[in-house]
Amino acid sequence: MTMSRIARILAVSLLLTTAASAQEKPRQGGILYWFDYGDPGRLDVHAESPLVVQQATAGVYSGLLHYDPEEPAKVIGDLAERWTVSPDGKTYTFHLRKGVKWHDGQPFSSADVKATFDRILNPDFKSPKCGAALKPMVGYARTATIRAMHPNPKPGPEAKAQRFAYFDYIAAGPGPRIMVLQDLDPAPGFGAYWGEVQTNVHTALGCLGCVTNGSIRDLDAAAPGFQLLAGCVGPSHGWVHLVEFGADVNVAGMTVRSGDLIHADRHGAVVIPHEAAAAIPKAVDLLTRREAVIIRTAQSRDFTVDKLKKAIGEAEEIH
Repeated sequence: MTMSRIARILAVSLLLTTAASAQEKPRQGGILYWFDYGDPGRLDVHAESPLVVQQATAGVYSGLLHYDPEEPAKVIGDLAERWTVSPDGKTYTFHLRKGVKWHDGQPFSSADVKATFDRILNPDFKSPKCGAALKPMVGYARTATIRAMHPNPKPGPEAKAQRFAYFDYIAAGPGPRIMVLQDLDPAPGFGAYWGEVQTNVHTALGCLGCVTNGSIRDLDAAAPGFQLLAGCVGPSHGWVHLVEFGADVNVAGMTVRSGDLIHADRHGAVVIPHEAAAAIPKAVDLLTRREAVIIRTAQSRDFTVDKLKKAIGEAEEIH
């Protein structure tokens, strides 16, 4: 797609935006010239995540909220004229603007908002934005190390026997399980161990996902629900092969022993000491209730520094 064609599309799209009626009547015609470092594959903000797509569509689509152009750090309503937050900070209620229409004249409604989230969260659609909605995973670590820059030094029968023993190791012991895989190559990620085959095999072996400093591939064909936290995405598996399994590994500075309790989500992964696990739900509940007071105050329309100080004091009294 050429930049001139994108410019014409943007010029038309800006006239067909879903935003509410503007203060002045839009002028039709003309060309909007847009320069960027590359061509977006398509102008679908649900299906594409590259920055070039986000920049090209920033002035085309409307959201429930957006950043105030006059105060970039401030979030204000866009298609939502106002919103409220529940006392526990977990439920947001948006009140939509009236009189908003699509380019074909159809009225904008809450059904459109629901349809947007349904599309993003549909596992068959595989939106890159769905990562924000992935549930955290908690499981017992299974550890292994790999290399991919050079062929496996083990002869075929020995390598096959090791692979079968590796499968037995993963399937044994308590579950669910999370694979923690350290890439030992000088340039981790040269070859990807994780792809369509391994995600499906490890799902069958009781694994929820993997954490690795190496690379992953076949993302569109990975086993449904198998979560991947990796150092990079790569196109090839190179000469990827197991080095050993069951030993201590270090991934991005996190040392993991086989059997450790792992918590991982879109932010990263941590080791949870077994002796602390039982106390975490209560600690999380306390932290959530305390933070809700501060967040609610910070998001209020009549926010002041004095009210923030008061909220912090109130939070400290919650036990």
